[in-house]
Amino acid sequence: SLLGLGVACAPSCEQACDKVLECGLDSPRTAQSECEDSCNGQLDLYESWEDEDKQKRFDAHLSCIGGSTCEEIADGVCFDEDLFVF
Repeated sequence: SLLGLGVACAPSCEQACDKVLECGLDSPRTAQSECEDSCNGQLDLYESWEDEDKQKRFDAHLSCIGGSTCEEIADGVCFDEDLFVF
């Protein structure tokens, strides 16, 4: 479970996007700023909903990206279907 990770020190959206783009796991058209805008938008949405579960899960997702290899990320180890429903 991703929830067991240390969510208190989740990486920022900037750090997570750096890693995903560095791994070449996103579309080549996706710029750093687009990735960060999307990530921060999702964080803001969960905060506006006051949905602590989703906030914690998203922090765990960012922590997973920060602590995983490119291969693990590509294999979907950090994917949480409750956060990414489409």
